[in-house]
Parts: sequence; structure tokens; C-alpha cells
Amino acid sequence: MILALTMFFCAVPVTEAKAAKGRWKVKKSGRYYVKPGGGYARGCYKIKGKYYVFSAKGKLFRPKKNSLVNVRGRTYGVSPGGIALTGWHVVGDQLY
Repeated sequence: MILALTMFFCAVPVTEAKAAKGRWKVKKSGRYYVKPGGGYARGCYKIKGKYYVFSAKGKLFRPKKNSLVNVRGRTYGVSPGGIALTGWHVVGDQLY
């Protein structure tokens, strides 16, 4: 196993949804979050205290296991539930 000294966090820009106005939308293609002002959340987005990772088109990433994803030039760690990973995690055979 190779040790990689890379940490990934939901870093700026992170936007936060107002709990009363944003809403989840489920389509055949996946889950999306509609922001309070309209439009879908993209990249790393905070919803009710949790950070979720969305594609550039607004779809929630939900990999089968912890994975790294790239959205608009930024790399995020994401769990099967779509929640952003923070701290140290093994992804594949690498420690990040």
C-alpha cells in the first residue's frame, strides 16, 4: 500500500441550504437537492449540518464504496450515502 499524504475536505466554496426552503428531488436518474433560490446544488453543499457531494449537473454522488470524485476541478471524497468524507480514509488501496 502506498501512503498518500493528501487530505480532502469540502473546502471553499461551500454553500449552505436553509432548512425550511431547500428540498430533495428524486428522479429516475438519481437524487438532487433544489436550493432555496432555485437550481440544483453542485459540488460540496451543506444541508442540515451535513456536507453532501453533487455532480456538476446536480446529481448526488452515491458510490458503492468510499470514492474520490472530481467536480469542476475539485476532488472530493464521498461515502455511499453521498456524504463528503473528512479526515483519513482508505479509498481503493490508498490512504488519504
